[in-house]
Amino acid sequence: MSSRTKGAKRNHTSPNYLTDTFIMPIPPLPDIIHADFASMNAKQLREAQETLWAWISEAESAPIDDAPDDDVLDEARDALNDIIAER
Repeated sequence: MSSRTKGAKRNHTSPNYLTDTFIMPIPPLPDIIHADFASMNAKQLREAQETLWAWISEAESAPIDDAPDDDVLDEARDALNDIIAER
């Protein structure tokens, strides 16, 4: 069960109760995208990469109504590319 559906309760009166889940909105884009990656050590870069990777993965798999704008996703992907280049 993903973190977005954790603790979700199913509506057993619904005809689709096996597939009904409560989906929480995607959290805002992490502030790490504005960091100075050149001044980070290897551990900080790895943690920033993991944070952004998780956010991008969740954003890309979100329902269309909950998904962030493509510009926001592109900004996150650019930051991830910068982190990877710095590592």
